[in-house]
Amino acid sequence: MYRLPDYKLPDNENVQLYALQDIINQKDGYPAQVAAAKQNFDRKPASLFGRIRDHLEILSGHLVRCSYCEDSCADEVEHVRPKDYYPAVTFHWENYLFACGPCNGGKRNKYPLIVDGQKIDLSQHRKQNGIVPPPDGIEMFIDPRTEEAMDHIWLDIIGGTFRFDPLNEDDQLSYDRADSTITILRLNREVLTRARKNAFTGYIDRLAQYARRKKEDGPDDELRSRQKDIAISPHRTVWLEIKRQKNLIPIAKVLFEEAPETLDL
Repeated sequence: MYRLPDYKLPDNENVQLYALQDIINQKDGYPAQVAAAKQNFDRKPASLFGRIRDHLEILSGHLVRCSYCEDSCADEVEHVRPKDYYPAVTFHWENYLFACGPCNGGKRNKYPLIVDGQKIDLSQHRKQNGIVPPPDGIEMFIDPRTEEAMDHIWLDIIGGTFRFDPLNEDDQLSYDRADSTITILRLNREVLTRARKNAFTGYIDRLAQYARRKKEDGPDDELRSRQKDIAISPHRTVWLEIKRQKNLIPIAKVLFEEAPETLDL
């Protein structure tokens, strides 16, 4: 899980999203806005959201994969902040990403907050308080559209578990936000750790083949093609972690010394 790049949505799509959002915002009171968010998103214009999907694909480097686990194909537009609690961002471009069924099914409306030092579950908050706006607090779910998840989460390559774990043991808030995100999305399912291990082997193999062909003075178009193969391979966080941990992975250290330009991929 890593931060997706910034991407400016074209004005035409932005204007249409703004108009749809304004319908919700004009409703009288929060409960009416929540109801309108669900109703209007269920009836969202297919042509507009076909284009939104196209833009998300470009934003994702043409990897039509879940933005959370990076394993499963996913082309459905999902919300980071749940529209049931945050109707004001139902039609906000920055609140959209691709998410697969297992990740989105696990997440659903889970979006915990820290309020006055206490962890608040919004579903419980609603049961206890009715349909009222969420309290102001610290969001305990890392949003890959707006923040770098790798500042809080790391991948255990050296230990061979290929699990995601909190990175900052000396920063309790960062640790807890990472742990909360990993738990909500179930990012350490066995199928995912196996897939990351396979991705690691694949990345090292591609990097080794590239370095070998570079030594052999392979043609530029072939080298560019091999670079692209690395850049668009699934489980991009594995690649980013190979780069981050290169000094701890002997084969990666050697290969990056032979082909330092691949560090830019």
